[in-house]
Amino acid sequence: MFLEYNPVTDVWRDVGARYSELFRHRYYDLAIESFSHFTGDAILYNFEAEPNIYKYSLTKGTMETIGGASSYADSIPQGFKNKKAVEREDAFNWFIRIPWYNSPVLFDPYKKLYYRLYFDDIPLKKSDGLFAGQFDKTPVLMVFDDDFNLLKEIELPVGTIAGGKPFVSPKGLHIDLRTLTSKYKVYCIVSVE
Repeated sequence: MFLEYNPVTDVWRDVGARYSELFRHRYYDLAIESFSHFTGDAILYNFEAEPNIYKYSLTKGTMETIGGASSYADSIPQGFKNKKAVEREDAFNWFIRIPWYNSPVLFDPYKKLYYRLYFDDIPLKKSDGLFAGQFDKTPVLMVFDDDFNLLKEIELPVGTIAGGKPFVSPKGLHIDLRTLTSKYKVYCIVSVE
């Protein structure tokens, strides 16, 4: 998954970070997206359909599986047995229903915290009989300490998160908001105490 390049020797090296075992045996279609974030001497990475957070130490060459499940999550979604047997509509409907860990794990150097966004699973149809969509999921901000202990989870308003990539500044965590009228990106700044 990650390569290291040495411009002096003109050599590429595989650093050993790998896809989760979950994806090696089943087909996850749209939910296979990975997210990575470099922090200090480590690469933190995670996958949309799986709760685990992986930490690869660039100096030690070691990988650690940290965990990172939301207390809202009932289970890990099971992918399809075979890609060829999956119809697009079935894959899309499955993807809308399952829970997502839909952001990189971000380090806040100002507060020594880690953040991650989770979107809870939903039924395929809403109570009004219409099909559900990605903006019908409940977004949850997960907050971890610097040892990856889950400190709190904060439910955010349904339908507000745009799906852009969040980032951290001295003011807090900036989350891309969904706007239907603005031609500009709008962010909500969350400051966790």
